[in-house]
Amino acid sequence: MHCLPTYKAKRSNGNHPRLEINGTLVKEVENFKLLGIHMDSQLKWNYQLQKAVEKATNWVLNFIRLTKPTTGIEARLMRQLYIATVVPKMTYGLDIWYTPPTKPIGHAHNTGSVSGLRQLTKIQRKAAIAIAGGLRSTPNELLDAHAGIMPMELTLLKICHRAIIRLATLPKQHPLHQMIRTTRRNTANLRYKTPIDNLLQIFEVDPERFEPIHPARTAPTYQAPFAIQIDASREKSMAYESSDKADYRVYSDGSSHSDSVGASAILYRKGSKIPKATLKVCLGIGTEHNSYEAEAAGGNLAMWLLRAVNTIPSNTITVYIDNQALLKALRFPKAKSGQWLVEGIVASARDIPGQINMVWISGHTDVGGNEAADEAAKSAASGTSSRRDELPPNLRRDFPTSASAERQAYNEELKLIWKNRWDNSPRAARFKNVDPDYAFTKFRKISFSLSRAQSSLLVQVRTGHIPLNAYLYRINKSPTSKCPNCWECRGGERATETVEHYLFECRAYRNLRYELYLEIKTNRPSLEELTTDMTMAKQLLKYIAQTKRLKQYNDGIQE
Repeated sequence: MHCLPTYKAKRSNGNHPRLEINGTLVKEVENFKLLGIHMDSQLKWNYQLQKAVEKATNWVLNFIRLTKPTTGIEARLMRQLYIATVVPKMTYGLDIWYTPPTKPIGHAHNTGSVSGLRQLTKIQRKAAIAIAGGLRSTPNELLDAHAGIMPMELTLLKICHRAIIRLATLPKQHPLHQMIRTTRRNTANLRYKTPIDNLLQIFEVDPERFEPIHPARTAPTYQAPFAIQIDASREKSMAYESSDKADYRVYSDGSSHSDSVGASAILYRKGSKIPKATLKVCLGIGTEHNSYEAEAAGGNLAMWLLRAVNTIPSNTITVYIDNQALLKALRFPKAKSGQWLVEGIVASARDIPGQINMVWISGHTDVGGNEAADEAAKSAASGTSSRRDELPPNLRRDFPTSASAERQAYNEELKLIWKNRWDNSPRAARFKNVDPDYAFTKFRKISFSLSRAQSSLLVQVRTGHIPLNAYLYRINKSPTSKCPNCWECRGGERATETVEHYLFECRAYRNLRYELYLEIKTNRPSLEELTTDMTMAKQLLKYIAQTKRLKQYNDGIQE
C-alpha cells in the first residue's frame, strides 16, 4: 500500500498544490480545530486569537451578571471565580498561540502577540470592575490592585512560564522530552521559530537543569512503610514528643537562610539528650530550591542516619518533621515538584528494620531536638554540608532545580515588575496619601470580609471615582462640581464636592462627623486609616449611610 502523498500540477483556488492520498482528494479548508486549538491554512494563530477573545468575552459577560456595585456576590468570591474559571477558559493552550511581546535588540517595536494582549486586557478590565465594584472610568492599575488580580500582560507571562517549566520537567520516557532538549540547543540558528523555541528563549529556560517529574506511579493499593501522625494542634504535637519513649528519635528540618536553602537531620537514642549523629546538606540558592524541597531532603537524611545505626525489627523509631505538606505527600506520593526526594524517603524506609512513625512536630516551639535540627539546617544553608561520602547516594550529586521554586521565584519577579510600574506611574504620588502599600493587600483583607455594597463603596471612596459632584461634573453627568450643601465656604465660594470635602470638611455633616471621630477615638484620621482598619471602615460606612448623600448605597452599607 502506498501511503505517501502525491502532488499534481493542477492548482486549487487558493493557488496551492492539489493533494491526493491513495487516490483520495484531500480538501483544503481555511481552518480546523485540533484538541481545542484552531489552526488556519497559513499556520498562523489569528483565527485562534479571534476565538479566544470571543470565548473570553462570553465568559466575562456571564461573569459580570452575577453582581452590581450594590448587590450580588461579594468581591472575594468574585475574584476566586474569575481566577479559577474565567482565566483558564480564555487562556486555554496559551503557550501555543500566544507569544509574549518582547523588544529584541536592534528593533524599534515590540514583537509577539501585541494585538492579542490589547484585546485580552480590555476583557480583564470588565472583570476587574465587576470584582472591585469600581466605576467604569477607574484606571486599570487601580482596578487590578483593588480586585487582587495581576495586570493581563503579567498574567499571560505567568501562564506561559508555567507551561514551559512543565515541559522542561518531562521525563525521558515522554515523547516531547528529546524535542525540548534538541530545541534548546538549536534555537539560536533558527529563522522560523516554534512556540517552544520562543518560550525557551524569552524565559531563558535550560531544561537540562530541571528535575524530572514522572506520572504518578503509586498504585491504589499503596501502603506506606511507616505510620504517619499529624496532631490537631501544636500543643498536642508537643505533648506527644515530650512523652515519646521510642528507641530512636530523629528530627529533620529544612531552612531558607542567607539566600540559600539547607537541610539537616539529628538522631537521638532512647534516654539520651546528646545527639548520636548529625547530617546536613546545602541544596543551593533560594531561587532554585524551596523550603518544601529542603524538608524532603531532611527526610532523606533522617532515613540514612537510621540505616547507619543498624536497627532491628523490634525497635520503635520516631521521625519528627515540622512540615505537614511533606507528611501528606508521603501518605500517597503524587506527580509534583520534589517527587524524587519523596520517593527517596519511601524507598529508604522499606530497607530499615523497625516500626517507623513519621510525626508532625510544631516548629519554633522550643522543642529541643527540633530546635537543634533547625540550627543545623541554617548552618547547612550557609554552606557547611557534611562530607559527600556521608550523605545518601541520591544527595551526593548536584541538585536539579525545583520546578516549584522556579515558579515561585518568577512569580515574585512579576510582582516586583508590577510594583515598579506603579511606582513610575503619575498616579502613585497622588495615591500615596490614600494607601502607599501597593498592591493594597491590607485593604483587600478588609474589603473581602464586607458585603458587596460596602466593599464597592470603599473602593470608590479610595479611587475618587464616586458619584459626588466633583467626579460627576468631570464626566459631564452634573452641571456643577460644587457641594450642594455648602454656600459660604473658602472665601465666599462654594466648595468643590471632592471625597476629602465630603468626609472631612462639609459643614452639613459636622455633627455626624463628630460622632464618627468619637467612635474611632481619633480626630481627623487619614483616608488610609479609615479604609485599612476594620473598625474605622465600618464606622466610615455608617457615617456615609447617615449622611444620605449616596442614596443608591444606603440599603447595602447599613447591613
